[in-house]
Amino acid sequence: SEGSGLSVEFLMGDAEYLEFASESFDGCRSERTFMYLDAGKVLGEMIRVTKPGGMVVVFDLDHEAISIDSSRPTLTRKLVQFLSDNHRNGIVGRQLRRLFQERGLTDVTFKPHSLICPFSFFSRLYRPMLIKAQQAGVITPIESAEWFREMVEADQKGVFLMVVPGFIVSGRKPWQS
Repeated sequence: SEGSGLSVEFLMGDAEYLEFASESFDGCRSERTFMYLDAGKVLGEMIRVTKPGGMVVVFDLDHEAISIDSSRPTLTRKLVQFLSDNHRNGIVGRQLRRLFQERGLTDVTFKPHSLICPFSFFSRLYRPMLIKAQQAGVITPIESAEWFREMVEADQKGVFLMVVPGFIVSGRKPWQS
């Protein structure tokens, strides 16, 4: 905030190979990025650059567990699975607590935090994915059109529902490694 005396600097880099000295930061956090990366490497790097006693916090999603209200549950499951599989690690949210514990973090907390997505977000996410799913032979163009039309109609009626489960996990870097 203005007048706080804190400076903020934004840097671009590779989260799997952070260009910071070990124990550079009081804490580290990540939000919705582990699904695109090697989660183990990134968490290891976050721990490395965090000072002993510092907190590491990660929020990420579980795409495979997305809930979409549809009269076509089998088709919806296929599409949700396809979306999840098109991320490097679409199920990383459910893996976070274990990853924190395996890497020796202490005071690990685990909090579910689901996102209720508006239709506009759903449309931006699923329109291109539907084309990819057709190209991959997962669904037919007719199935795609009918399923998306159902979602549009649900939105027009005010009953569209998409929930993306996520998890907030935190842990403390031990004082002794």
